[in-house]
Amino acid sequence: MDLYSLRSRYAFISIVLGLLVLVAATTGHYLLTHTREESAQHIDNRQHLLAQSRQIRDTIWQAREAIGQFLIDPDRQDNQTRVHRSIADVIASTDRLLAMRDRLNQQQFAHIQHVLALTHRLQKAALELIRIRLDTRLQFPSLVLARDELVPRQQKVFDAFDSALEETADQQSTDHQQFALYQQLVQARHRWSIIISSVRMLIASRLGSYGMDTVTTQERDIKLFIADFNSMMHKLKGMQSGKHMGFNTSIAIDDIINQSADWYRNYQKLIDIHNSDKWRSDVVQLHERINPVLENIWTELLSFDETLEHSAEDDINMLGSLAQQQGRMMWGIGIVGLVFIILGYFGFERAVLKPMLLLANAFLQEARSGGTATLPKPTSAETRDLISAFTEMRNQIQSRQQALEHQAQHDTLTGL
Repeated sequence: MDLYSLRSRYAFISIVLGLLVLVAATTGHYLLTHTREESAQHIDNRQHLLAQSRQIRDTIWQAREAIGQFLIDPDRQDNQTRVHRSIADVIASTDRLLAMRDRLNQQQFAHIQHVLALTHRLQKAALELIRIRLDTRLQFPSLVLARDELVPRQQKVFDAFDSALEETADQQSTDHQQFALYQQLVQARHRWSIIISSVRMLIASRLGSYGMDTVTTQERDIKLFIADFNSMMHKLKGMQSGKHMGFNTSIAIDDIINQSADWYRNYQKLIDIHNSDKWRSDVVQLHERINPVLENIWTELLSFDETLEHSAEDDINMLGSLAQQQGRMMWGIGIVGLVFIILGYFGFERAVLKPMLLLANAFLQEARSGGTATLPKPTSAETRDLISAFTEMRNQIQSRQQALEHQAQHDTLTGL
């Protein structure tokens, strides 16, 4: 094939344009297919991950419900078993999600690992809650304080009263002042008994289902009883200077004053516990350890779902990017085609139209004047052959013209 010919040039340009279109179509098809497969894979991954995330969320909710049911009825063994089983289900669901390591990105894997660590913390906190709820002494700190601090001191006060009354009772029948002292001791002991009974009712009211109005009224009454008791003990303290009070009675009164003062300080601690948020250890365990862990797990799962939403947004952006690439490719093909058309026009103008015009003028000039016309330079094989044929034709015409002129001017026989 002569590459100098117009046919060869046209064939070359056609092949180049065809290859460009083929490459563009193949590239576009590959990108579209690859993006579609990648998007389908991402959708499948998201569906599996969302299913696992929902399962963890459901088991967390079941664990919360199981803990609440246990607090309502802790004596049922089924409620304890349900707490253990629901938390174990959360751990199992989280482990299954972590097993999908190839489907998780680094951020998602970190969120699920944190969920697993929080679930183990929840398991330990739930075990501690069960232990506290099943032991009344652990559940109510005020009971421990009453048992270890109030009861021993109140008993010492009673013992001191008994000692003083025993000594005074032997002499009160013969001595009027001893009788008055005995009556004062009896009244003070009775007041102390009322205080102890009232404190017991106060503890029962606070730990029971009574309203806070009742508890407040009881605290106010006890405060009045204690003030009355202290007034009585102040009078007894004043009687120590008299000669009618026995030695053991004087010592007992001092002991009553000291022990009741220690008792009152511990009673104030009990009131502080009752008026605080920590009056029940199981409530403290629930609010400070279990609920924050549950909220953190929920937050981590929400963050995990947000990463899946970002993945969906990335797929949408990828499809948008593919559409932009396809658009740019079509614009590129259009621009290349336009350039080829413009170049083809100027090439056709230079290689065909202009030589043809010059040849046409040469024909006219040759026909009118018979002179030698200026011929264009050949720019292709076709124009070169055409110019060669025209030159040959003109030479033949000139030869024949010269032969006719010679015959016209000379005799054909003699040549003269």
